[in-house]
Amino acid sequence: MHLAVRPAGLSAALLAPGVTSYTAALLSRTAVPAWNDAHRELPFVFTGSAAAAEVVASRLIDRRPGFVTEAYTTGRPHRLRKASEYLTLGGAVTAMSLARRNRVAAAVGGLAC
Repeated sequence: MHLAVRPAGLSAALLAPGVTSYTAALLSRTAVPAWNDAHRELPFVFTGSAAAAEVVASRLIDRRPGFVTEAYTTGRPHRLRKASEYLTLGGAVTAMSLARRNRVAAAVGGLAC
């Protein structure tokens, strides 16, 4: 079992960016205006999620002029996205600090991301 762990992890690391960017490509080519309008930033939101780069990509979406950005910056979707950003950043900070010394902190940080 231990012999398969490293190759499986390496193959997952190689395939993961392609899978996540493919998801972004599918979403950005839909008829949903908010997703289609953000087609340049969505790949970074999806592929950068493990490194908390999606927060930066989301901020780029906020700065785009036009009516469609209102879907990201108002109402319940905005509040949910803000909560997800706080959880992502909190999870990343926890993973980089406390998680190295504490398994519970590692689990909580992983769940937050």
